[in-house]
Amino acid sequence: MDADTTTRKGSHEVILQTFKGGEADILIGTQMVAKGLDFQGVTLVGVVAADLALHMPDFRAAERTFQILTQVAGRSGRGQHPGEVVVQTYCPGHYAVRAAADHDYAAFFRREMEVRQELNYPPFSRMARFIVSGPGEEEVESGSRVIREVFNELSGISSGEKLVNIIGPAPAPMSRVRGKYRYHLVLWGRGLDVHRLVHSAVALLETRWRSKKTNWTVDIDPQSIM
Repeated sequence: MDADTTTRKGSHEVILQTFKGGEADILIGTQMVAKGLDFQGVTLVGVVAADLALHMPDFRAAERTFQILTQVAGRSGRGQHPGEVVVQTYCPGHYAVRAAADHDYAAFFRREMEVRQELNYPPFSRMARFIVSGPGEEEVESGSRVIREVFNELSGISSGEKLVNIIGPAPAPMSRVRGKYRYHLVLWGRGLDVHRLVHSAVALLETRWRSKKTNWTVDIDPQSIM
């Protein structure tokens, strides 16, 4: 069960009913089978390449890995028979994988908060993300450089001050969506400093933006930077 096999209306239900009714013994799927399914007869769950999400360029990568492993593990052993979960990973010692294997939310939370505090990531800071998109990559890249120049001008980075951390511009991890190229810039720091920088940058961009083929958006406290 994945995006390719469920394009038609009702195709999800057909697959799930086939599995639930015992006409199929094995259900292979993407993350869409990891949560919300309650099949009493499932006694074995296997996860292949469980750490792919762990290496995504997103500060919530460990959190998402722990979340998905915990969710998919919960699909096994929901009936009268005990369940087993087998996880294939190249990072068996990573704290997200270990905590999921041990069903230890508190241990994951403690370690994840230590990492985020050390790197000054949320919730120890505020974050904002500017995204430039358009049909032409060259125009999108050029537009993202305009935003970076505005940041440099406003934040004093050129003089060495770093009240707000800024990375980018760079192609977004999902660099092209629906035929449009995407570049992004990510900011994080003390809430008031981020707020002031974003507010001032938006005001300047509204007067300096000249491109009619590209557009920019800003996401405050983004849930993902993909």
